[in-house]
Order: sequence, then structure tokens, then C-alpha cells
Amino acid sequence: GAPAPTPTWMALDRAGDVAPGELRTVTLRGAELIVANVEGTLLAYRSACAGCGAGLGDAALSGDILTCARCGRAFDLPRAGRALGAEQAQLEPVPLLGRAGAEVKVALAP
Repeated sequence: GAPAPTPTWMALDRAGDVAPGELRTVTLRGAELIVANVEGTLLAYRSACAGCGAGLGDAALSGDILTCARCGRAFDLPRAGRALGAEQAQLEPVPLLGRAGAEVKVALAP
């Protein structure tokens, strides 16, 4: 088969100023991402709940736990977005380079 497309690193404008405890929705190349600042570390995920498929722009971030506003499922962001509890559900992480207050880049597969 054809090789998997190589992700492209792209600058993520306005992501470096996401404050600790804050969540921001960013659209890049038609893909909706969420960027969360968990205790000074920026983490990026595709904005789709692994439980119900809803966008996560209105999700609640409390500490390092992100809770879907629609279905209430909670995800542990520092643990690669794994759902809390026994479920195998997991958010789709997006590779991110950079830190709060600096230029941030994410890798998006085409």
C-alpha cells in the first residue's frame, strides 16, 4: 500500500498565550483542535469526544481532567487523553512543539 502521509509541522498562532487551566479551540487546515494548558504544559488534541463524537470547544478543564459538555465523559490529558474509568476510549493527541509564551507548532497529517 501507499505510505502513510507525513504530518506537516505548522505554526499555531495564538496558542502560546493559553493560560494555565485554560482551553482554546483552534482551527487549522479545516481540522478543529483544542489546546489546553495543564500546569504550564501545552497539550493539543483533535476536538472530538471519544465517547460521543461531540466537539470539545465547550468542554470543562479542571486541573488535568477534560470533561465533555455533552456526554460528561472525563479524559486525563497528561495521560494521552485516556478516558477515566475502565473504558478504552481515548482522545486523539496532536503532536505539539513549544511551550506557553513561545511559538507553538503542531503536526497535522493531511
